[in-house]
Amino acid sequence: MPNFRLPDKPVRPDLPWSIGHLRSSLIATALLLVLGVPLAWIIADFRSALGVAVGLLIVAVFFSISAWAVMKAGSIDDRLTLPAALGTYAIKIGLLGVVVLTMPLTGPINVRAMALAVLVGTLTWTAMQIHYVMTRRIFYVDYTPPSDQDHDQ
Repeated sequence: MPNFRLPDKPVRPDLPWSIGHLRSSLIATALLLVLGVPLAWIIADFRSALGVAVGLLIVAVFFSISAWAVMKAGSIDDRLTLPAALGTYAIKIGLLGVVVLTMPLTGPINVRAMALAVLVGTLTWTAMQIHYVMTRRIFYVDYTPPSDQDHDQ
């Protein structure tokens, strides 16, 4: 049976953690905003346009906070990135649930348009992040774990 134990001291990568994917993701979200808000206003109404804007803002803020939290955790010890990612995810889902459940369906924001914008924004943001990761050589893609000999020293 293999011996699975964590190193005694924190694991820190030689390269700094990057949140470089934020730029391309934020640009893509801004493009969705510029296209989506007028389109929603033309097709539906101002409430829908506001829903699109709020939905895309939620996506941009939530993903940016997650990226920052994971980057900060990874700069301390790469073993903290999963708890940081899962923790921020749980908080974001809880906050989004509270927002959606407390919003009146007939209020100033079209909730369906907001939900659609959150879905489209999330898919776009995820695609941009995947593209960024797959086209760059960065720590969490090219990582080679320490060998058993490193643990014995």
